[in-house]
Amino acid sequence: MKATKRSIILLLFLILNVSCSSSEDDCLICQEDPISLSRKTIEFNAELNTTVLTTKGTNWKLIEISYNNDIIDLSGIDTQSTSFKIENSNFIFERKTAKDIFIEMSPNYTGNIKKLIVVLQDGDYFGQITVLQSTD
Repeated sequence: MKATKRSIILLLFLILNVSCSSSEDDCLICQEDPISLSRKTIEFNAELNTTVLTTKGTNWKLIEISYNNDIIDLSGIDTQSTSFKIENSNFIFERKTAKDIFIEMSPNYTGNIKKLIVVLQDGDYFGQITVLQSTD
């Protein structure tokens, strides 16, 4: 039984390795990142914090934002525009230009880590920004 599991794992590894080492045009797993975020993870302290991220790609759109696992309503916002702003009492997410993203997190007095997840899409590629804000 152990030999069978090892054989299956080895076979899957070889298939992935060969598929990614042949033609990149035919390999979905090997797709390049068309968004190219300057940072994908941001860690803030409990104070009011801001950051600016950049992208190399300009054709991305905002798919989803969640704050502490609650999905934010994006209706009424043109998330494909090259400039828009989503603002509430806990955070601001703003696409300032086609390549510049501004993020602000309000002070964290909750006693719990705050988590902002932003999902972006460009064609078949999905990228994610994770913002964690500590309690100290």
